[in-house]
Amino acid sequence: MCSRIGRSWNLLAAGPDLMVLALAIATRPRWTLVLGNLAACALFVILRPPASPDYIADVAAARAESVFVINSGISGMVACRLLYPWSRWHGGEALGVKVLEVANAPAVAVTVAGALVGELGLARQFSVCGWSWLLAGVFVTTSSVQWWMVGAAAEHVMRRIRQR
Repeated sequence: MCSRIGRSWNLLAAGPDLMVLALAIATRPRWTLVLGNLAACALFVILRPPASPDYIADVAAARAESVFVINSGISGMVACRLLYPWSRWHGGEALGVKVLEVANAPAVAVTVAGALVGELGLARQFSVCGWSWLLAGVFVTTSSVQWWMVGAAAEHVMRRIRQR
C-alpha cells in the first residue's frame, strides 16, 4: 500500500492507496464492524490482567466437588479474565467492558447459556482457564456473526439508497 523509497516510507505517495482503503472500509460495513468487534475483544484480553492463581485454584477445587464458587465481586470469567458486576458497591465493571457487553447482548446471552449448560458436565473436561477460553471463543464467534449480519443489513440499506 505504501511506496517504499530506500529505507523510508513515502506516505505522500501512499495517500491515494490509503484513501482507497478507507473508501473500501466505509463501503463495507459488515467487515468493518466485524474487525472492530475483534479489535475490542483483543483489547479486553490485552488490557485485562489474568485471574489470580488463587481464584483459579478455588474454582478448580469447587468444580472437583461439583459445587459452584459464588463471589459477589466476580460475575464470571472469560479468556481467563475476570468479569465484575456492574454495581459500584462491588467495585463495578470498566466502562469499555460494559459497552462491549451491551453492544454484544445476544452473544453474551449465548455465552452465558453455554456456560450454564457446560457447568452441568462439559466444563469438568477442561481446566478452569481452558473452559473460559472456550467460552471466549463462543463469544467472539457469535458476536462476529452478529456484527456481520448488522453490517450486511447496513450494506443492503446503502445499496437501496444508491439505487434511488
